[in-house]
Amino acid sequence: MNTVQDIWEAAVARDEPCVMATLVGTEGSSYRKSGAVMVFWEDGTRQGMLSAGCIEEDLACRANELGSGDWLLCEYDTYDDTDVSWAVGCAGKMQILLESLDHSALEQLQCAVAQLHQGYQVRVTKSLEEQCTGFFSENGHIWGAAAPGASIYTQTIAPKPRLVVFGAGEDAVPLVQFASRAGFSVIVCDWREAWCNPVRFPEAKQYFVGLPQEVVPELSLTERDFVVVMTHHFQRDRELLELLQEQNLQYLGVLGSRKRTARLLREFAPDWLSAPVGLPIGAEGPEEIAISIVAEMIAVLRGKRDEYCRGVFGCRMQQKNGAGHS
Repeated sequence: MNTVQDIWEAAVARDEPCVMATLVGTEGSSYRKSGAVMVFWEDGTRQGMLSAGCIEEDLACRANELGSGDWLLCEYDTYDDTDVSWAVGCAGKMQILLESLDHSALEQLQCAVAQLHQGYQVRVTKSLEEQCTGFFSENGHIWGAAAPGASIYTQTIAPKPRLVVFGAGEDAVPLVQFASRAGFSVIVCDWREAWCNPVRFPEAKQYFVGLPQEVVPELSLTERDFVVVMTHHFQRDRELLELLQEQNLQYLGVLGSRKRTARLLREFAPDWLSAPVGLPIGAEGPEEIAISIVAEMIAVLRGKRDEYCRGVFGCRMQQKNGAGHS
């Protein structure tokens, strides 16, 4: 998935002048929500999508015509089905800001990426009249030059959600793949070094080899983290749950029946624990189960409190207060 962080990382990695397109406003129906971004480079390559392919070619043409350091605010109206240019039936409007980024602007993005990697949220403020951008990190760090103006756009970028998968068996492989592609930063943990490695899980970001009591303290888990326990080893699962159930997590899921989980806990499984993990869609096999797990985590991440989530929102503090993540 091309999250804002993914796009920023790509722009910083290439370190070449480019044009960043940001969806700064929507009305009615739209493929992406406000805040989505994509990037265009001078050689014609691009990354990200702001629509279902309806406007990207036009954006590319506008990006090519944009002068160094210039900004351009574009509006696309898809309400009129008779419009020969945008008769796509979406019934909505999109405002997209094109920004030409030079090396100085890319250095500012690099600072933002570094803050996200450290786990801090970054607030971006753009003055459309002054054509300048300011960055404000959750840890108090401020950089850039946002000037006050009548046309201000503000966006808060959260670090990619972290998913910690305990268990490096065959069924963990599709979960790591799908979760990574859905925008999660995945960590794989297992006591078996032959399984817990980049060869088996190339899309994971980190690997921790060790027993539960060794690994869990090293992770520095927070209320933003998602955790899935799937070692298929009863004693290891029990050790993990004893360590994890006191953590204030965004989401904690356990593979296996609710009855097995109750045995692991030596008591009834609490409502905040997702067990069996995943949406109840009748999934069979590793791939379908992985899809059900990723779908449930996305629902929790987006704050979609519907019957499919069974009221599970992982974080015990949120459950107690009757609030979920949004």
